[in-house]
Amino acid sequence: MFKKRLFRALLSFVFVFILLTIYTTAYNFENVIDGDHAAEDLYAGVYIGIDGVLVVNYISSDPAADSSAEKDLERIKAFIKNDNVRYRLVEHNLRTLEETNINLRPLIGKYGIRAFWLCFEQNAIVVSLHHRDDIDKILAFTDCKAVIFEDSPKGFESAGIIDF
Repeated sequence: MFKKRLFRALLSFVFVFILLTIYTTAYNFENVIDGDHAAEDLYAGVYIGIDGVLVVNYISSDPAADSSAEKDLERIKAFIKNDNVRYRLVEHNLRTLEETNINLRPLIGKYGIRAFWLCFEQNAIVVSLHHRDDIDKILAFTDCKAVIFEDSPKGFESAGIIDF
């Protein structure tokens, strides 16, 4: 019994250590690129993949040119001194997602919007709707390519704006 508890405690410690290492890598990366406008333009956020590996989203500075994506990836990699990171080419940079998030704030509670959040895995702002009647009105406020709509679960009530 004691060995099982000790093993579980050790396993929990290792898991927490790995998560802290991943989050520290992400935090350090965001601080390093702060002020480097070219890198900031390429950066599209980070998340922890289902396999526990840090995923760094980036965009191509010239989506029409394949070589541009490769150069941009090398630029992003130069900031991260960790080989245990996966890179993912996406469509929207972090600035676009943050601007979309800000543009949607006045709409919370209107047009059937119950909640919205930035989702790095989907590289979009996810908008949870009570009804889909006014999607066109919502899209008038923001870049429609950076928004994904989904239906709110039954009984879900908005908690207002929670800003972190």
